[in-house]
Amino acid sequence: MNFDEFKLHHDGLRSKPSVICFTETWIQSTCDIRLFDLQEYSPMLSDPGTNRNAGVAIFVHQSLMFVQVNLQTSLNVIVVECTNSSKLSFYVVCLYNSPSNDKAKFLMQFENLLSQLMELKHPSFILGDINIDLIVQDSKAEEYVSILNSHGFKQIVNEPTRVTPTSSTLLDHVSHNSNLDVTVLNMQITDHHAVQVDLPETRNPRKHTPCTIRKMPFLKETSALTAYLTDLSAQFETFGGDGNLNEEFDEFDESNNAR
Repeated sequence: MNFDEFKLHHDGLRSKPSVICFTETWIQSTCDIRLFDLQEYSPMLSDPGTNRNAGVAIFVHQSLMFVQVNLQTSLNVIVVECTNSSKLSFYVVCLYNSPSNDKAKFLMQFENLLSQLMELKHPSFILGDINIDLIVQDSKAEEYVSILNSHGFKQIVNEPTRVTPTSSTLLDHVSHNSNLDVTVLNMQITDHHAVQVDLPETRNPRKHTPCTIRKMPFLKETSALTAYLTDLSAQFETFGGDGNLNEEFDEFDESNNAR
């Protein structure tokens, strides 16, 4: 896939993604970043180093505030803290692991990365081409999943992301320590499928109406307290609705004082 092909596909989308992650970018540090201009997005690119087919990139939409986070790691990764208009903050971690890398060494570095992510104050979402096939459950795949789970993360892509006439593999993963939904998309412009990640809609915290603490003299006797608790259990679901909480309590209080 080249970037011009992606831009044509992106222009045809009705709903634009908030964050776009690329792996295996092949983008050298000497490249002109203006060649990768995407309207309404800010790009962040990593240098692939000695492995020219490596490199990752994150494009963040102008609707989000963002800042790049520097973690202590030698992995090919970019970490960005994003905040949306609802003041919801989260971290996007775009990661690439070359199939030629030593898997044992990668898993040690990956575990260190997860430990650092656990210290951050907002949910984290790890996306990328990890090149560990989770369809074939070998020892390294099991160790990888175990490391994720032990650090509070869950990998949620459950279908192949690279399909050829002779193979079907799950190499592109999405892991999180919050809640989200994923969809695997065959874009037909690259040998890997795209993975779409949707964060759940956030709701503003509910504003509670203050309730005055009342004295309840009718609860002096044990039998009255038992009856009160029985009524309270039966009527509990009516409290905290859309009505006035103090008025609801007054009605309940009067019914008990009328005993």
